[in-house]
Amino acid sequence: MIPLPTARFLPVQPTAELVFGLARTDRSCATVQLVASRQGDGTTALSRDVAVVAAGPGGLRTLLVAVEPSASHWPGGLMNPARLGEPDSAGLRQVADSRLFLAYLAAGDPPARWLTHLQGWRALFDLIVLDQPAMERSAAAVLLAPHVDTTLLVAAAERTALDTLTLVRDRLLGAGGVIRGVLFNRQRQHLPGRLSGVL
Repeated sequence: MIPLPTARFLPVQPTAELVFGLARTDRSCATVQLVASRQGDGTTALSRDVAVVAAGPGGLRTLLVAVEPSASHWPGGLMNPARLGEPDSAGLRQVADSRLFLAYLAAGDPPARWLTHLQGWRALFDLIVLDQPAMERSAAAVLLAPHVDTTLLVAAAERTALDTLTLVRDRLLGAGGVIRGVLFNRQRQHLPGRLSGVL
């Protein structure tokens, strides 16, 4: 079986610090969802990297959950058949004999079933990372916000408008969620736009 891939977009050391910063004080399973306003902002890639760092260098037993996955919504490289074990009795698939497992919450399942799965998985893992569909496509992140420990917002660094990000934040907070930060993705400029023409 080919080995667990490395993180592609997030540097290992800061990501490991982020992962351990999410830990619960009672050492029970921590749950985090990554949420963007629009499709294409990179939530799946960043969720994959957080899970890979947690399970690899972090040494945590980690579950990466694709919520309402579509054909293009599965974490790149992890779904390579050469990396995946057969589904176990709970439907979990181990990645490359590592501490990383994959699962999904299916569109159309009643919310109570999602919560039952999430509760059962908590007993098996140190960290659960939920890769949420974009808010423009689904309200799944709002539904699960009060049932996870924290939410990380994902924003495309040079195209996500502040008012859009604020709206997503307010919807999640209004549902009882806890937001711990924003991951800025797809940055191409290294200077603020208003300075790039001056320097």
